[in-house]
Amino acid sequence: MIEIYLQNAKIATLKQDHKSYLLDYQDFDLKHSISLSLPSSQRFYTWEHRFPPYFETFLPEGYLFEIFKNILTKEHGYIDDYLIFSLLAPNITSRVEFKSDFQHLKFPIFDIDEILNNDTNDTFSHLLNTFLDKNAIPKTRDFCWLKILSLKRVKFGDLKRFYH
Repeated sequence: MIEIYLQNAKIATLKQDHKSYLLDYQDFDLKHSISLSLPSSQRFYTWEHRFPPYFETFLPEGYLFEIFKNILTKEHGYIDDYLIFSLLAPNITSRVEFKSDFQHLKFPIFDIDEILNNDTNDTFSHLLNTFLDKNAIPKTRDFCWLKILSLKRVKFGDLKRFYH
């Protein structure tokens, strides 16, 4: 079960039952809705055979998904969207926050100059693993950031272009 919080108050839970998903609000105040497409309600929201679209936006895609899939399959013996979201959920920073069976992780702060000046064979792997654990946010911009960091001739101006 994933608990959903708004301003430190529990407002809903997301549960999985085989290939079905259930969103159950405990706080029925409309201003405590997690999104416009999922207004707070006394009724349950259910999805059969598809992970809920709102939560799906936090999942990695493409190359990142493939790497994540390989890591999680080795650790847990299976992979599905609920497992990925459960793992990422405690580390998502947004208007709504999530708690799951996985713990919130502390992350290192990276200094771009140190990365560029002390690059090793493990640098990209370390950045990628930290990225996978931390970033359940819109995908395109941050994948570009990883791709830039993987190049040997990174210039700070290249990074600024993606974040300004």
